[in-house]
Order: sequence, then structure tokens, then C-alpha cells
Amino acid sequence: MQARLHKAGLAAEFTYRGELDRLEKVRFLARADVFSMPAPYKEPKGFTILESMAAGVPVVQPAHGAFTEMVQKTGGGLLVKPDDAHALAEGIWQLFQDRRRRVALGRHAAGEVRARYSVKHSAECLEAVLREVTGTEQVHAAR
Repeated sequence: MQARLHKAGLAAEFTYRGELDRLEKVRFLARADVFSMPAPYKEPKGFTILESMAAGVPVVQPAHGAFTEMVQKTGGGLLVKPDDAHALAEGIWQLFQDRRRRVALGRHAAGEVRARYSVKHSAECLEAVLREVTGTEQVHAAR
């Protein structure tokens, strides 16, 4: 990738950070204005997007795969047309230019990720499904 960027005359626009540990990742995200991970395929998980939004960083994502639901549920960014580099660049530029909107989306995203994607929330949803499937009022966890 670095060779391709150099060949395209964009080497100065890119900094490879290497592999980041958890603390370095948190610090990296704290300095970001906007985050995007424009996968060309329908990403089934999108954990990076959740991490970014949890850090208060709004995202700009292609509207496909898990990204669509995550951005819609959290209100944490913009969805753009998939496989459209111009639409992606325009979405990033919109948020980059509008600091107030960017900060508001980031704050909203952080709260919603914690509310909707926490371990506690996931456990409560699983418990509700198990109650429905088993027809019982309470599910007892093995200890």
C-alpha cells in the first residue's frame, strides 16, 4: 500500500502507524476528527466503527453491511453510497468543515454505543431471547 501511495505521489499524505496496542489506539482515536473504514465488501461486524464512535469520533461509512445498522442506530455519523469514492470524500469533507456537527455526532455516538452495544445490553438481549424461546419468566445462568 505504501508503494502504491508513493507511486501516486501521495506518500506525504499518509503515515503508517504500525500495530497499535489498546492504549495507543485510544490515544489515536482521541486525536481523530472523523473516522472511516470503507470496506469494499459487506463487512459483517464493524468493531472498528464501534470503537471509533465509542471514543466520540463520528464516522462516514458506505451504506452496506453492518455499518448501515450501526450508524443508523447510534446516529453517530453519515452513510454514503457504497463503492463511490467521491461520495465518501464528500461525506468526510462535510464533517471536517462543520466542527459543531462533528462534535455533536461524536458525543451522541459515544452515548449510543455504550447504551446499545455494551456487554450488559447484549446480555439483556440474549436473556430476553432465551426467555422467549424457552417460554420461561427467568433464565438462570450457570455459576
